[in-house]
Amino acid sequence: MAAPHACLTFITDRLVLRPLVYADLDRVSELFAVPTVARELGLDARTLMAAKDRLRRCEAHWDRYGYGPSGLVERSTGVFVGLAGLVRNEERDELGIEFSITPDRRGRGYATEALRAWIAWAASRRLADHLVTTVPEHHTAMPQTLERLGFVADPDPVLDGAAERGRVRWCLDLSLVGS
Repeated sequence: MAAPHACLTFITDRLVLRPLVYADLDRVSELFAVPTVARELGLDARTLMAAKDRLRRCEAHWDRYGYGPSGLVERSTGVFVGLAGLVRNEERDELGIEFSITPDRRGRGYATEALRAWIAWAASRRLADHLVTTVPEHHTAMPQTLERLGFVADPDPVLDGAAERGRVRWCLDLSLVGS
């Protein structure tokens, strides 16, 4: 495996965001084993093998683009509390976000805090015109987080088949960030 991209680490008021790497396997496999997390992230499987595969893809993404999903570490405790970051979808030529917080740390604003750092970084580098994500259609907390960040539900989710998968597509116009 390649070395982590330590140069792209964000420190927010309460979190350290650093590249998600294979060494995070234990923490990530615990997170992915939670059924609600698996649904949020659209995971097909919640096995150790699926976690290993996902982490290999995360490292490859970091190697290729210089950014990707970050592990979120609570500054006050050093505890891994989730993941958040940018993900390039080459097939659709889109830049997306993904995020999930461990169930015991939800409701503290960690996803919003982490995603604000990533959104500001993406906007400052003009990586894309917009960011996208999809969330399960009956989820309540994730859309609230996205709305706080300026995302809007896509009026035509059929565009990428999100509706058929029981997901709602959300978009953020990066030109509006900071204005």
